[in-house]
Amino acid sequence: MRRRRRVVVLEARGRVGGRACTTHKFGYPMDLGGQWIHSACAKNPMLRQASKRKVLGHRREAAKADGVRGNPPAEGGGKKANGDQKGRGENGLVKKRKNFPPKHANVPSRWHVDMEEGGLADPRQVSRAAARLNKVWGALETETRRLEKDKSVQEVIAPELEELKAKMSPFDKRCVQQRIEGLEEYEGGEISSLSARFLQENTGTMPGGNGNVSCGYGDLITRLAEDAKLDIRLNCKVTAICSVPEKHRVEVTLENKSKVTCKAVILAVPLNILKMDDIVISPKLPAEFKKSLSFLHAAKFNKIIIEFEEAPEWKWKDDSQNTDAHTLSSQHVGFLAPIGEDNKFRRFVNWSHFCGRNVWLGYTTVSYSKRMEHLSDEQVFEDALKVFKASMDGKEPTMLPKVAAYRVANWSKDRLSQGSWSYVATGGTIRDIQRIASGLPERHIFFAGEYTIAAELGTVHGAYMSGLRAADQAMDAV
Repeated sequence: MRRRRRVVVLEARGRVGGRACTTHKFGYPMDLGGQWIHSACAKNPMLRQASKRKVLGHRREAAKADGVRGNPPAEGGGKKANGDQKGRGENGLVKKRKNFPPKHANVPSRWHVDMEEGGLADPRQVSRAAARLNKVWGALETETRRLEKDKSVQEVIAPELEELKAKMSPFDKRCVQQRIEGLEEYEGGEISSLSARFLQENTGTMPGGNGNVSCGYGDLITRLAEDAKLDIRLNCKVTAICSVPEKHRVEVTLENKSKVTCKAVILAVPLNILKMDDIVISPKLPAEFKKSLSFLHAAKFNKIIIEFEEAPEWKWKDDSQNTDAHTLSSQHVGFLAPIGEDNKFRRFVNWSHFCGRNVWLGYTTVSYSKRMEHLSDEQVFEDALKVFKASMDGKEPTMLPKVAAYRVANWSKDRLSQGSWSYVATGGTIRDIQRIASGLPERHIFFAGEYTIAAELGTVHGAYMSGLRAADQAMDAV
């Protein structure tokens, strides 16, 4: 656009935004997909866009964050919280990770409910138990540096973790399990598939805590599209892209068999749509390109939004059980599940702080998200209520307030996304992401999306920044 080129956007859905999707079902904008402006600093383009439109809601500093995606890690853990951009080499490759090991799994939620013993766990005991994981994360860093060949996080930490668990009480084991689930939630994959080397090498995101968007992330994207005055054609699902380099053109075929001819294409589809060959690209993608794609996996992370007619009340809440005297206004409630039990929801978030209604968000564990592909929304809703009620029961059973409305966000079942964000699996490196980000300039085909930008992997602002990069690549090609 800046270079006065005509741009046509072919959008498969009946709306813009993709996995940035806002529902108004609850009388208040609620995001079904992307929900937080991560790394809420001046360098973040989404923070700037939200501020410009006066829709930047609650901001939370990194030091107070809970340490999972949606709440970036405190103390500089995980996704590059300190924002030192000087460690970058050419093409955005990272030379050295400064904030390692991933301490985000060690930061406690405001509350923790012991699902085995019942009642509220003393947060100081939870913190002390979880802090023992520091030795495991230290082993992850040390052993990863010695690896000749990449291994999964689970393979690297197994010896140290088993030794640690042998000396721990059942309660401490539940705390450690919950923190490991936090790492899986933040990255989007189970530790059995997460690349240990990538976690060490990738410096993560820019500095800053979190911000949310008062109008909803999906609605913000819609406003951006409207302001840009782009030629956006909705319900135009692309089925094939054929490059004809000798004629300096690319032919795009739509589901209705109509065709669009252009000089260059930016393919900004979710990772699994590209991997599953849902769009036929000819000539076929190069073998090395497909190999790099194979090391990127779609994250499994979903949530449920529940609105109660009245505020839930916990029977066991009293100062004698919790000397820190947390109140029902606490934002996060985490669950310490019995060892060996399939934990379905790692935590619930009290959204009444933002909307003034009795709305709670349940965040699924990665293992349960994988099973949700085969569950109906009604089954997920029933499972969520069981977990919520079990967390409330004290010395006597508790009646749940009546549910006014609910909505399940299950991106794995969405045919146009087939997953949440993306993560790097065992064997993958930053260079695999860079290979995809380089596109196919000889064919005038380029790629954008959160999986094409290593340092901002899995974020909305990363997707936005990748689009700007791909636009420059396309302009240079034509």
